[in-house]
Amino acid sequence: MYYIFILIYFIALCYMLFKKRSVDLFTILFGGLLYYSLPLVIGKISLLGVVMNQSINPIVYMVYGFAFIASLCFMIKSDNKKKPIIKYETRGYLNKLTSKRINFLTVFIFSVFLIGVFQLGFSNYLVASKSTNEERIALIQISVVLSMIMLPVSLFYRKWISLAVYFFILFSFLLYGARSYFVVTLISCAFVMFRFNKIRLISKFPLFILGIAFAIGMAIFKYIYAVVKGASLGELASIIGGLNYDLVMAQLIGDPTAVIYNLNYSINHDINLSIEYLFHRIFSIVPGGGDFFSLLTGENYPRYSAILANQYVDIHWGLASSLYAELIAISGFLGFIIIYLLMNKIVSNFNNNILTNGLSFFNLIYISSFTYLLFYSHRLDITFVLGIFKFCILIWVLFRYILVLRPEYQNK
Repeated sequence: MYYIFILIYFIALCYMLFKKRSVDLFTILFGGLLYYSLPLVIGKISLLGVVMNQSINPIVYMVYGFAFIASLCFMIKSDNKKKPIIKYETRGYLNKLTSKRINFLTVFIFSVFLIGVFQLGFSNYLVASKSTNEERIALIQISVVLSMIMLPVSLFYRKWISLAVYFFILFSFLLYGARSYFVVTLISCAFVMFRFNKIRLISKFPLFILGIAFAIGMAIFKYIYAVVKGASLGELASIIGGLNYDLVMAQLIGDPTAVIYNLNYSINHDINLSIEYLFHRIFSIVPGGGDFFSLLTGENYPRYSAILANQYVDIHWGLASSLYAELIAISGFLGFIIIYLLMNKIVSNFNNNILTNGLSFFNLIYISSFTYLLFYSHRLDITFVLGIFKFCILIWVLFRYILVLRPEYQNK
């Protein structure tokens, strides 16, 4: 299975690099697939202080091989579909009333952020990390997720003040030790700025190098963010200079390795969860739905990473999990196949809607959620992924039925 997977991986990589195609959602999808399956290319699982050269179950290769083949088929079908030629604008235009409504939302989000910081304590926010205050930062996280959703919207409509506010919130949370929201936002903004131009990715090799440099920077950032907040430049320079190259590379591939380890562990130990977990995850897409389902059943349905940590392994992964492992544990391999194909169908429909109609306001508010799903969700639990869509739905309802947009800005 190893060599079959290597062949599939190589075909997908070549198609992405050399095929002249639009920079679309499938570009993001395969960015995530190619990155998070790197340990499968290496052929062994090695995590410092955890495991060394652990063998990978052939079924893991089958799972990711299926994911590659299924997504590649959807992408090729989308690429070959004839679409009307339209001019994608470099920016959108808002009337004054709609602009004021976005300003109102910006003020609201910033207020939620300030209240959250006040509750936690400004000094605590400066010196503490996310891992030590996870239960005390609910309002801050809400403002961060909303900022992640609205920043690409502000970029497209050139709402510079709103963009600055959202960037400040996201950057402050980056210094708090949480990288995912900041990374997803940058990917979403790059997606918007490329405007679906048809290019060969290999021709953008300098950007590829820049992307690698950014990834390495994020890996290093894990070790220095506390010092950055303390503004101790001398200590910062000393830490960066003393970083071991192997340690940085291990951290760079650490997330994918943890993901594959979790999937490999789940398959080796045949972890199964009741079907009620699936219903809980489905209900979680509705605000308060997961809690309501727990109330009805009288049971708690913790995150998959928590289940692994509390019942199976003694290793603390933080939020690192495996979306595929959770889907298989809940619904079996058949359920995973059905859900994965359904996900690709939804992505394909949304992708075609954007390519056909352009970036409407309501398309824009879902960009970050799809980026989160397609690139970052490999290492997270289902509830985290659905949580982002939950906030997108709330914003959609807000502008659709409360702060009603003029018809020309509504989704077609």
